[in-house]
Amino acid sequence: MKILYFIAKYLLVVPFSKICFWLTIEGKKNIPKKGPYIIACNHQSVLDIVFLIFMCRRQVHFIAKKEIFKNKFIAKILKGVGIIPVDRHSMLSGYSSLNGAVEYLKKGKVVALFPQGTRCEGQNPLDTPIKSGVAVMSKWSNAKVVPVFVKTKGYKTKFFKKATLCVGESIAYHDKPNASPSESYHAFAKEIMEAVCSFDDNNKDNA
Repeated sequence: MKILYFIAKYLLVVPFSKICFWLTIEGKKNIPKKGPYIIACNHQSVLDIVFLIFMCRRQVHFIAKKEIFKNKFIAKILKGVGIIPVDRHSMLSGYSSLNGAVEYLKKGKVVALFPQGTRCEGQNPLDTPIKSGVAVMSKWSNAKVVPVFVKTKGYKTKFFKKATLCVGESIAYHDKPNASPSESYHAFAKEIMEAVCSFDDNNKDNA
């Protein structure tokens, strides 16, 4: 674990999450203790990153759009804490850029990404577009996917309002019978998002 990551987690992330959001974790037993795995999580706030760091004892490596790496100083910091740049604008180059994340996984590390691709505050995750990167990464690395749902009222993260992380059982990649690679990727990504949202009870609040 990078020293900067370690310091930030235990001096900032942990107390911040507990004090400001009373953050709790359901399904801790489903968090792998060793080996590579991919965290797939719904995305409603930049604080989702903080929550996932809180959740895992091991260092979590996140995927971020390559544009934020343009500044050399910022890029050095981001790479120092294990942020992986990807191209989100081109499907072909985007798949290729996932090689970096796959290499992390092949080394036994933990990588997190948000299948929605961007923050969708206040929206039911199943009503938002889903990207296939999680499926590509899982197939290329043979790493299982751990679905995680950030549970808050109305899909909005607010200070001093309770937040809960719900962790599901790991899911291994599998192709869809008689389907093209892209169709299989899409089908698996959809399956993962459904697993993430299986913990969702906010619809009752929004009814």
